[in-house]
Amino acid sequence: MFQFAPVSDRIRRIREKKDVFTGGKYMTINSERTKIYTDYCREHDNEFPVLKRAGALYAWCSTKKANVFDDDIFVGTPGPDAQSLSPYVEWNCDWIPGVVDSSDEDFRKAFQSTNSIYMSDEQRDHFREAYVYWKDRTLTKMVEGAMTPDFWDAFGNGCILNSAAMGRHSSYSVSGMPQGHYVANFDKVVNVGFGAVRKEALEKIEKQKGKVFGDKARTHVFYHAVVRVCDGAILLSKRYAQSCRQKAEAAEGGRREELLRMADSLEWIMENPARTYWEGLQAILLYEIMLATDAQQHGQSIGRVDKYVGHLLQKQLDEGTITSEEAQEYSDAFILRIYD
Repeated sequence: MFQFAPVSDRIRRIREKKDVFTGGKYMTINSERTKIYTDYCREHDNEFPVLKRAGALYAWCSTKKANVFDDDIFVGTPGPDAQSLSPYVEWNCDWIPGVVDSSDEDFRKAFQSTNSIYMSDEQRDHFREAYVYWKDRTLTKMVEGAMTPDFWDAFGNGCILNSAAMGRHSSYSVSGMPQGHYVANFDKVVNVGFGAVRKEALEKIEKQKGKVFGDKARTHVFYHAVVRVCDGAILLSKRYAQSCRQKAEAAEGGRREELLRMADSLEWIMENPARTYWEGLQAILLYEIMLATDAQQHGQSIGRVDKYVGHLLQKQLDEGTITSEEAQEYSDAFILRIYD
């Protein structure tokens, strides 16, 4: 009968840190994504939507803090902290005034007192600035602009129209439900890589030159958006590779060697097919935080991880380049990291 390996000391430490966070201590707000997306969209206000969306994601990939933390077996977090709460503003931002427009005394009591969800004064300003830009540009406002009067008869049905209260403010939500359930193509990310996808998109762009008529105008900008996303994914991985090398400078012994191995793999993955079990799991994690950053986590799943990386693990086990204990630790660390 199969038996799991014992939980390693390292996994136990990682788990303990996450338990503290989920217990309500040391929670922080991630305003980094809000600022990056707001700044990009404000500076490219008239850009075609699919290009703007891809451009904002590339801006995030290229400028977010790519921090590597002690005990990290895998890298990649939605924000600059090891764990944080990540609000989204472009779907509906009506919640912002109720959070940031209270008196300074009430704000500090709510967000800067002991064991509170921490938001700095600078982050408070980030959300204020975001509200000014997004209040008339959210997806909610776009859907509202397309609604005929008969839709309002469905108010309160919990799907198209709903209502909510935030402190002294009340609001209604238009199209506030997830877009549906889907599993993105993690298999292609792991076993093909964004480099091949980028090459294919560039070839399609080249074939369309001088022939962009009718519906081809939509596919033309779509392929350009695909190139931006591919560039962002590849750059994000390479930036984490650089962070691993920087952290290795202050590390010693086995940890230094591990960080350098991680850096070498991060230089390779996302652009190219994963070669090892670790690389496959890491590629899944980086793709997942890109998906969560661009479109929240509503309705999306990573699907069958074993279908993407199982063959990589089996190959290493057959070659003797990984032990069952190492594979178990990678699996444990992956599950704990996906929680972030």
